[in-house]
Amino acid sequence: INIEAIDKNIVLAGIDLVKSRAKTLLDLEKEIAIFKNVQVLKREEEAIKIIQANAKLAELLTSFLNSQEVWDKENLFANIKTFIKDNNSEMKTICEILRCLITGMRNSPSIFDVMAIIGKAEVLKRIKL
Repeated sequence: INIEAIDKNIVLAGIDLVKSRAKTLLDLEKEIAIFKNVQVLKREEEAIKIIQANAKLAELLTSFLNSQEVWDKENLFANIKTFIKDNNSEMKTICEILRCLITGMRNSPSIFDVMAIIGKAEVLKRIKL
């Protein structure tokens, strides 16, 4: 990964989220890559299967996220809790779908932190990829 290709403010905001998860510099490189603006999101096979198995929820989430006016961790979390209640779902399921859509991986740092750091435009772009 070319670290210069990532906005330095985003790196600074995201580094604390990922450094405790990384055991090596290569791990750190992979983890920090989720904050890079992407043209093509390479999703892991497992992530693709999760998205396909939850296509209806993924579509509802996309529309829901697009409608969000205030884009910060606290509001995203609160609004997703409402979405979960309205759609008779669970936090674990919704966060897993969001991780797969946004990072291309089943596991990531807090998806609400990631979403707040990379911003609404990048999240929506990734979901559409």
